Amino acid sequence: NTEAAEDALGEAEDATTPEAAQAQFRVAMQAAEAAITEDPTNPLAHRLAGLAALGLEDYDAAAQHFDGAVERRPIYDLEIAPFRENAYIDLYSEAVPLLQSGDYMGSAAILEQANTINPRRADALILLAQIYAQERQHDIAIERIDQALAFLDDSERLAEYDSATVAQWQSDGENLPLIRGQVLVDAGRFEEAVADYRGIIAEDPSNLAVTQDLAAILMTMGREDEAMTVYSELMARPGLGGQDFYRIGVGFYNASDYARAADAFGRGVALSSRDRDGIEMWARSLLLDSAYVEVPPVA
Repeated sequence: NTEAAEDALGEAEDATTPEAAQAQFRVAMQAAEAAITEDPTNPLAHRLAGLAALGLEDYDAAAQHFDGAVERRPIYDLEIAPFRENAYIDLYSEAVPLLQSGDYMGSAAILEQANTINPRRADALILLAQIYAQERQHDIAIERIDQALAFLDDSERLAEYDSATVAQWQSDGENLPLIRGQVLVDAGRFEEAVADYRGIIAEDPSNLAVTQDLAAILMTMGREDEAMTVYSELMARPGLGGQDFYRIGVGFYNASDYARAADAFGRGVALSSRDRDGIEMWARSLLLDSAYVEVPPVA
């Protein structure tokens, strides 16, 4: 059976038409499956079945058989790795034009196949995480983000690649923790999102945008006291810009803390004197705070 499978794979490679090749791949698969039925422990049978499945573009079956072959005879990994890599490259190249044309889910379907046949690369995994997040496929987005982050945190796996490739993956995946938090917010899973945002801030306390987003999430959850604490801490930071003060002011305004809202909007306008929205919100905040004497010049 293994000899028959090898012969059919050779015939498929020499075939002059795609149809003839596919017919030979089917013959090879039947023979390899028969060999597996006869002896499930035979690594050669699994390797041949993987090659046949690859020719039939059944990437799930190919990955399973390749894994089975390597599990039973680890040295096969050296022989199988190039087949996985070449299939991955072909699929990735097929997915990119769809991605560029806006067919995100069509591209994702092909990238899933690439990730299945060769899960030792991060390119497809990172793209899948980003696509599913954009398309609001919350559960699968979180799953792929977690897988990508685990990959990028695996020093042994990264050691298999050159430093330039690893650096590119790390750059591509840099925003995944934030994307994860945004997906959780979009899914209404606010408690988990707060934990993610606090983790990002712990890693980079200077990240104003994420800190402001955390305060906004806390406001959405009705945890105004915590949100006000975050906004107050932000107000005390040096080096804030006009838009930073504006966003802080909106936070205080939404919490009906009009005095501090007016203070924030006023500071923002001092830095951006032509910020029409900032001036208007400053005037509204003063009015709602009953600071009537200060309203006319701002208005």
